[in-house]
Amino acid sequence: MAKKLISIKGRVVFSFIVVGIFCIIGGIAASFFMSRSNTEYGELITNYGFAQGDCGRAIQDFCLVDEYIHDYVSYYDEERRAFCRSQLGMYQESFNENFALVKETLQSEEELALYNDALVAFEEYGRIAADIMAARDAGTGTKEEIMALQGRFIDELDVEYDKIDVALNGIMELKVAAGDAGHAAMEQQAKAIIIFIMSFIILAVIASNLMGYKLAVDIANPVKACAERLNKLGQGDLVSEVVTKTKYDDETKVLADATKGIVADFNTIINDQRYMLGEIAQGNFDIESQSEEAYKGDFRPLLDSLNKIVVDLTDTMYQIYQGSDQVANGADQVSSGAQALSQGATQQASSVEQLSATIVEISEHINNTAKNAVEATEQANVASSGINDSNAQMQEMVLAMNDITDTSNEISKIIKTIDDIAFQTNILALNAAVEAARAASAGKGFAVVADEVRNLAGKSAEAAQSTTALIESAIRAIENGTKIADETASSLLEVVEKVNSVTSKIDEIATASEEQATAVTQLKGGIEQISAVVQTNSATSEQSASASEELSGQAQMLKQVVGGFKLKNVETSASKGLGYIQEEYVPAETFDFNDDKY
Repeated sequence: MAKKLISIKGRVVFSFIVVGIFCIIGGIAASFFMSRSNTEYGELITNYGFAQGDCGRAIQDFCLVDEYIHDYVSYYDEERRAFCRSQLGMYQESFNENFALVKETLQSEEELALYNDALVAFEEYGRIAADIMAARDAGTGTKEEIMALQGRFIDELDVEYDKIDVALNGIMELKVAAGDAGHAAMEQQAKAIIIFIMSFIILAVIASNLMGYKLAVDIANPVKACAERLNKLGQGDLVSEVVTKTKYDDETKVLADATKGIVADFNTIINDQRYMLGEIAQGNFDIESQSEEAYKGDFRPLLDSLNKIVVDLTDTMYQIYQGSDQVANGADQVSSGAQALSQGATQQASSVEQLSATIVEISEHINNTAKNAVEATEQANVASSGINDSNAQMQEMVLAMNDITDTSNEISKIIKTIDDIAFQTNILALNAAVEAARAASAGKGFAVVADEVRNLAGKSAEAAQSTTALIESAIRAIENGTKIADETASSLLEVVEKVNSVTSKIDEIATASEEQATAVTQLKGGIEQISAVVQTNSATSEQSASASEELSGQAQMLKQVVGGFKLKNVETSASKGLGYIQEEYVPAETFDFNDDKY
């Protein structure tokens, strides 16, 4: 007898609550220890870690202060002394800030004592440094004064510097030692916290695993047994018993009972379906379900569908019986129509042959037109090619004439230069004659030479003018020839365009003729196909006539076969008017095997 206990949901929730309580306790404890550890670590970092940095920066800043005081006293260059003064002020301010931070992190009496020593020494150091710098500012800056101040720097200021350095380094050493000790303690504390957390986690995991395993076994065994039985059911086993041992009166027991019910209902329904289908296979459509009460819910459409099949088959048999008579009558009509069709097909074949002969004659004419168009196109292309060559030669001639014009222009420039030279030579000859006249008898020979040079210059000028006139006449002739050549080239281009247009039209005619020839050829083929179809129709008509006679005989045989079935006594669309009693049939909801719930 199964025990009364909470449901699976309640047991799972209870298990999670227990595990959650363990986790909460562990989390609270871990949070407490971690918070305490973080607080201690923060104090350690602030009072010792960061304090070491503050101490180190204070020591560094004080070293720079001392260095810039020494440089301020030692340098002669006022610019460099001004730079040292500015840097000194910056590092003094930084030292004061870091020194104040060191005071805030003092943790022991020893540290406080060292801080007070450093403070007293720093005050004395500041007084001495101010006195030395004031003496440097008041002095004349001689070598002797600077040497004296450097001596005070060593004898007085370095003593206080050493005190400050010892005190700050002492604080630094104490901070380092205390920080190392605190760090070691924190490491031990962290190890203890980790051991505690890991131990608690291990215990929580073990407890949760034990509870989960117990719950899983209590659920898995009944579910496994039900799954195995349903698997057998899927394989066609309707006889095996559902074996389930449930420890608790929970969902697993409900699942076992539901599985038993499913197997029993399936067994009843399958046996009923086997009986009804067997009767239908024997030709008996006058049947009823022996276990109609077993078809519940979504199983009901299965019975409704089978009943509908029986009604539809009965209706079909009636329709076949009536259709056989109609087939026999139709066969006679088809036979008569086939004979008439055969006669008409013979007449169509004769007409198609005459049409085919006419199409052949038209095709020959179109082919001749296409050939003539192709020949005209070839001749036009030859003429166009010759005109294009002439046009190209004319363009070359125009270019050559342009070159001659350019060369003539260059020669004109050269002749102009020669004319200018002749003019200058004539002037020089005149000047020479004047100078020869001034020389009297001594220049007579030179006067003769001057006359000859003037004559030569005159002849050169005349020749240059004659040549210029000839060249200008030649240039005008070339310009007229270029104009005529351009007009000729334009006329040739127009001729080429017109020839190309004619060629294009001829090409279009040739293309259209070829397309017409192709279309006529296709038409001829279509007519031949029509002729073949007509002949085929004639033969088919004769075959249909003979087949109709055979169909009439088969219809009579079909009536005899249908008469051997025992039909259900219901009124159908085919049996209306035959005297059958109507039996109301109301199907259940539509049964769709594509629905996901099936």
